Amino acid sequence: FSSLHSRIRSSVYLTDVVGAVVSITGVSSTVTSFGTTVRSDLVLQNENHMFLDISLWSDIARNLNGQELAVLGRSGPVMLAVCSLRVTGATKGGYSLTSTPGTRCVLNPVSEMAH
Repeated sequence: FSSLHSRIRSSVYLTDVVGAVVSITGVSSTVTSFGTTVRSDLVLQNENHMFLDISLWSDIARNLNGQELAVLGRSGPVMLAVCSLRVTGATKGGYSLTSTPGTRCVLNPVSEMAH
């Protein structure tokens, strides 16, 4: 997460992150300047205990299943890789990011790579 500060509000660089899922909100309807869409927020934590607040929009918010994460979380930490994010700001304990049309999520990416 150390390179994230230089990417705040940059539309040139997209960012990929991996962390343990700390929390995720349900999908909710939100009004934006582009109309009504859906949003879900999640928090990831890295090995240095830094937090990433990530806002997922539209299809990516619908497709990331919070119930599936909860079930997986019963057997241990759930790792999530999220690619093609835009860094929107710094927070007290980490950074805020938002999804883009190219954002993709991979649950437990290490086990995915092992298969």
